[in-house]
Amino acid sequence: MDIKHALRLPQVFASALLLTLGGCGDDSQGESETGAECRLAIVTDIDETLTLSNDEWEKQKEDGTYDPKARESAVELIQTYADRGYFVLYLTARSQTWVLGGTGETSTAATERWLVEHGFPMDPARSRLILSEKLVPGDAARLYKAEALADLQSEGYSFDYAYGNATTDIGAFADAMIPKAATFIIGVHAGEEGTVAIDGESWSEHVAAHLPTVTMACGSK
Repeated sequence: MDIKHALRLPQVFASALLLTLGGCGDDSQGESETGAECRLAIVTDIDETLTLSNDEWEKQKEDGTYDPKARESAVELIQTYADRGYFVLYLTARSQTWVLGGTGETSTAATERWLVEHGFPMDPARSRLILSEKLVPGDAARLYKAEALADLQSEGYSFDYAYGNATTDIGAFADAMIPKAATFIIGVHAGEEGTVAIDGESWSEHVAAHLPTVTMACGSK
């Protein structure tokens, strides 16, 4: 762990305390937060979590006109959280430095466009898309994602649920003190390190079984 990350750990612990106390930021007036003020959040990876595989992004990088395939029920999964008042963080290890072949579109623009065109919630006030400023191979992706989560936690966001597919996702979510029981992993690493396993290639069963248990965030109407 580098010094920068170590210095941020107190922020993570502070956020965990905030979650224990209700996760809705400053409530000194006794009023529950709703809408844009609510700081309860979910975090989701993109490649092989919302898309079918990492190969989908590789194909799009080579051919900017290629449309990556989304996992079944991925849109419904994230949209339901948004409808219930949760802030949505799309956190990907894709590098901002990449430019798509044939079109010259930046990876940031292409990622945002894909999310919008496929119907994922992208309200500027209630969601955020974060890409890495540089290449983050291997374990560097874990540190990058952990630091990004710590930044959001320092803004007062508390992450109730996390979605990913890779061991770096599992590690970063653990670093951010997101409970393993609320960390949902799909793919070959499903269920590792005490996370909740999502079987198969679809989110459909999870949507049907889990989402009815998710209550409205921060007293949202």
